[in-house]
Amino acid sequence: MTNTLDAQIETPITACITQLENLLGAIHKERAALILNDLPALDLAIQSKETVLPAIDTAWRELLNIFQITLPTQTKVTEILESRGMFIQENIKQLWQKLIDMTQECQKQNQINEIVLRRNINRVNLLLSLFSGGGVYQTAYDAAGNSIKNSVSTLFAQV
Repeated sequence: MTNTLDAQIETPITACITQLENLLGAIHKERAALILNDLPALDLAIQSKETVLPAIDTAWRELLNIFQITLPTQTKVTEILESRGMFIQENIKQLWQKLIDMTQECQKQNQINEIVLRRNINRVNLLLSLFSGGGVYQTAYDAAGNSIKNSVSTLFAQV
């Protein structure tokens, strides 16, 4: 691979890594906002994510155009390039590995945020149920001995 081609590849890889670092920062801010129930901070974190994602997509598409690869593919990019006689310099391989690692870390951290968000939603639903009296039942028995579930309002729902 020539130095010119190395430079063409290095620039978009570095851009992707930089944008993934920005995304990871936004994901961490999002988690803090979710934990603290800070809606303004959550809005800012989501806006940051929405700003970074198109930049990642642009840099990624530039890389794929340079490599002349269409994804998804099950083959490693380095294997595709080497099969074409395009051998990657070691520094580019290291950058590529960092890109893969950053992508996986962003995915992992985003999944953790999903868990936090799901817990928040469950907590809100439980509180709404308690305040509205929904989902609270008392078992009673009729003359034949059959159990009957009667909805019971809570003190909060009666106010």
